Formats: sequence, C-alpha cells, structure tokens
Amino acid sequence: MRKPFFYGWVVVFACMILAAASTGLLSYLNPLFIQPVTEAFGISRASFMIYQTFSTTATVICMPIFSSIYHRLPMKAMILAGACCGAASHLYSSMASGVTAFYVSGVLAGTATCLYGSIPIAILTSNWFHEKKGVATGLAFAGTGAASALLSPIMARVIEELGWRTGYRIIAVLILCAVTPVTLLLIRVTPEEMGLTPYGQRLQEHGAPEKQGFSRKQVFSTRSLWLFALGIFLIGAVTAPAQQQLVAYWSEAGNSAAFAASLYSLVMLTAIFSKIFLGSIYDRTSVAKGTLAVGALAVLSFVGLLLFPRGYAAAIPAVLFGVTVSIQVLVGTYVVNRLFGDREYPFVYGIITPVLYGGVAVGSPLSASIYDRFGNYRLLWAACAVVFAAAVCLVVIADSVSLREYRRMLGIERK
Repeated sequence: MRKPFFYGWVVVFACMILAAASTGLLSYLNPLFIQPVTEAFGISRASFMIYQTFSTTATVICMPIFSSIYHRLPMKAMILAGACCGAASHLYSSMASGVTAFYVSGVLAGTATCLYGSIPIAILTSNWFHEKKGVATGLAFAGTGAASALLSPIMARVIEELGWRTGYRIIAVLILCAVTPVTLLLIRVTPEEMGLTPYGQRLQEHGAPEKQGFSRKQVFSTRSLWLFALGIFLIGAVTAPAQQQLVAYWSEAGNSAAFAASLYSLVMLTAIFSKIFLGSIYDRTSVAKGTLAVGALAVLSFVGLLLFPRGYAAAIPAVLFGVTVSIQVLVGTYVVNRLFGDREYPFVYGIITPVLYGGVAVGSPLSASIYDRFGNYRLLWAACAVVFAAAVCLVVIADSVSLREYRRMLGIERK
C-alpha cells in the first residue's frame, strides 16, 4: 500500500520560493550591480559595499527580536510584511541619487531577510520534519541558488541594455509576485493544522512529540556554542563577501560581462544541487564528516579562483564555489539543530544567525578594502582559503564538544 503524500514537501516548496525571493533576489544578485553603480557615481567599491554592512547590521539586530516573537504573531502576516519591505528596499535603490540611498536600502533589505526569509524557513522545516530534516533544509534553501542561476544572465542583460535602475525595479516586482501567492495558498505553519505529525516524528505515550536538546540556560553554559559561534562568524566573513566580488573579479580578469554573469549562474546552479546533496550527507553521516568534506571543496574553490581566472577553465572554481555557498546555509541552520537540539531551536537559531551576519558585515567592506588597497584579488582569495579552513576546524571541534556535553549535561547520546 502506497504511503499518502506528505504535505510537508509542499511547505518545503513554499520555503524554496521564500528563499529565492529573499536571499536569492535581495543578496545573490547584488554582484551584478557593483560595477555599474560604482562607475555611475564614481565611488570606490569599498564605499558601495558598506550597504552590505548596513544590511547585515539590521539583520543582526532584528534576528533575535523576530525569532522570539515569531510564534506570537501570525506568520503569514509577517512574511507578507517582509516581502513589502524587501521590495521597498530595491525600489528605493532604483531612485538613488548618491551612495547614502543604498545604505538605507541595506537596512530595509536586512530587516526583510529576517521577516520573510531565514526565520520562517528555519521554523517551518523544523516544525514539519523530524527525519530527513537535512534534505528538507537543503531543498528549502536551494531556492536561493535557483533564483540566481536563472536570473543572473537575464538581469545582466537588463542592466546592460536598460540600466541598473530598471534592474532594481524588476527585482522589486518579482519579490512581491513570488511571495504573495505561496504565502496565502501553500504555507501551513505546523502539521497539527492539518491533523498531521512531523515527518518521522515518534510520539510519547501521552501523544506529545518528544523534543531533545539544551534549555536556554544550558545553551549559554556550553563550550560548543562559543566554538561554533566563532566558526560561523568566520564562515560569514569569508563566503558572502567573496561571493559578492565574483562577477567583478571575472570581468576584470578579461572575461566579457556576459561570460562573467554566466559563471556566476553556474555558481548558483551548483549551489542548488550541492545544498540538497549536503543535506542528504548530513542526514546519513556525522556533522564532522559532512563539514570536513564540503570544507575541503570550499578551500579548493579559493585556490581555483587564483589558478583559473579566465576562460572555460574558470568554470572549475565556479562549480566549487557553488559548494562553498552551501556550507554557509546548512551549517547555519541544520547543524545548529544537530548540535543543540530542537527543544529551543528557534531561540538558538536567533542567536547564531546574527553571528553569521555579523561576519558578513565585517567581511564585506574588508574584502572590498583589500581590493582597493592592492588593486587585485589574489591576496583576498588566499586569505579566504586560510580563514575558511580555520572555520571548518572550529565547527568540527564544536561538534565533538557537543557530543560530550550531551552525555554530561543531558545523559543521552546525540546522533
């Protein structure tokens, strides 16, 4: 007898759309605008990239606040409010008369990312899945790469022919058109709304789903939290800032603007499948093994950027960097759940994610400054490889410490 279709997979599809419309449209397409905007206003890339600092600072401030109140307010209303905020950020950018406007837009975008992106996606996948949570999380966040892979060459052409202001306006419209229908028609916050239980969830005798993990007080007393936080900070400081520089790097290396955009699309296309694959790996093996495997590929991606800057050979680091993008997403969501449990998952997620974005806030202007100072990206890619290797080591050590803390503090064996 065939098992009935589980509605949680529909929720995952809705999360894919949210991911595509939030991180995918608000952040991953930004590299296409760096060169035309800085040339239009005659400003340095470091000055322009400060908008990312404003964006991530807003996210850092809003994330713990929204994480704590998300269960108290209607989720659908908050998602729709976030979509309006995200669209407003790009509309305002399209009307910019100076670099300050982009800083204001960054604040709006950072706030929007919390409201209709990372927080609801993390909560929904945690609510609907007990088993296959890694695959569900990977699928949900694969939307970020899908949006960028499909739209990067199109938006590059739009910017080239119609201008960057039109590009920003089109993205604003796409956000509203993507988020509104899936929120109203597809999203169900919990399985209980439909008389269901989470996928693979075992029930206790009294019928309530069992949850394991550290309490809020215990979380702050664990050494694994601080080790993991440092690792995730370094990942944020390297991955997103490097990603923002890719299109400009490939263009300056002698590739055409169209070919550079195609390479970036390849990064995002690879990220779609690598997130799903990595989620499956995490479901089947340990956090340490999964992180080490993808971490090695991430370090190789930066080495590849140094060795293969132009031509078809540049596709090698492009594919590898697609894997690098995945570790930022999966480590910041699924690994948090594995290390600290689902007992207080939204609370811990609300702590860790601002740390990740704090790394982005520091790394974005720093990476642009390195380019402005030395006039090329070679030193930046070498530094990124070293820092990323250190971050992977910290995550692996945090996993080992977490296993011991589960036994010592909770008296159970963590998977």
